[in-house]
Amino acid sequence: MKNGFRVLDSDLHTMEPDGLWERYLDEPFKGYAPRFVRPAEGAPNQPIIKIGDVEIAEMSKRARTAVVGKSLQERAFARHPHYAAAHARSYDSLSHLEAMDIEGIDVAVIYGTRGRQVLMHDDLPPEVAAALARAHNNWTRDFCAVNPERLKFAAQLAFHDVPAAVAEAKRAVRELGAVAVIGNPNPINGRHVHDPAMEPLWAAVEELGVPVGFHPTGQSSLRDDIARRYLDTPNGRVIGVAGRNPIELGPGSEVQISQLPSQYFFRQCYIATDADEKPLRQVVEAIGDDNIVVSTDYPHSDGLFPVAIEEFVHLEGVSDKTKAKILWDNCARLYKLPA
Repeated sequence: MKNGFRVLDSDLHTMEPDGLWERYLDEPFKGYAPRFVRPAEGAPNQPIIKIGDVEIAEMSKRARTAVVGKSLQERAFARHPHYAAAHARSYDSLSHLEAMDIEGIDVAVIYGTRGRQVLMHDDLPPEVAAALARAHNNWTRDFCAVNPERLKFAAQLAFHDVPAAVAEAKRAVRELGAVAVIGNPNPINGRHVHDPAMEPLWAAVEELGVPVGFHPTGQSSLRDDIARRYLDTPNGRVIGVAGRNPIELGPGSEVQISQLPSQYFFRQCYIATDADEKPLRQVVEAIGDDNIVVSTDYPHSDGLFPVAIEEFVHLEGVSDKTKAKILWDNCARLYKLPA
């Protein structure tokens, strides 16, 4: 609770230990366990990831952009002693629960960090990508088992192979208890999430009755990630984030939809607001408050911990009724959790 509001964080992240995949990968794939390299000029929480011959993390490979991440982490650690304590404990479940208590978060839906990052390369063999996702989901299930009433999770899917993604979605929801599935919004091997080849996955997810989360990474190692255009330009990190997830619909489309895009949005889409988004008042005025949830983004360095929820409950121009919906009701409806 925070100032009388129940709080359900739509997107709280793990910061997974390096040895996760050595322990959780299926035996035939253990040789593909990711290796993490941390250049001195970069942040410890933004390593270069090596999987076989594949190397992931364009931002961390460039000294000029790596140092930005290091600065962000240093500022985060200076904000509150919990960061250093959690880091020393490899961001385990208990340190996450302690962070939730500090923020006033009752329940959190866990999204991976490394679990997404290790999949962000077109050249991963599809069976390896699927194995990496399976291992991560098994680990996350165990992470949440420490307190399953407060820790829920979204299962990571690898989009490199659609049948494998279908199988993992079914396994993660039916056997592991995932409340959602999550994938990357950028094209993998040129295939977008709206490609007809992806339809079996969306049909399976609809059958499972869980939401799909789309969450980018800062790795920019996919060939069709728009942020790659800005890697070597001034402030390329910020520009890439701004350009990574646009949605454009308009005249000239050969595939016509039966409703307005806004109708689809209000029917089935949710967006997460950062806790300190001062323009939230104008957004609510424009689209209402039924389709917005909130995320603290802990433990990422660009988040607001330990005052994210404090910032949110004091936003001006947003009613207590709307705050209550965004902090709990909408997110509970999205993830089908008890109201």
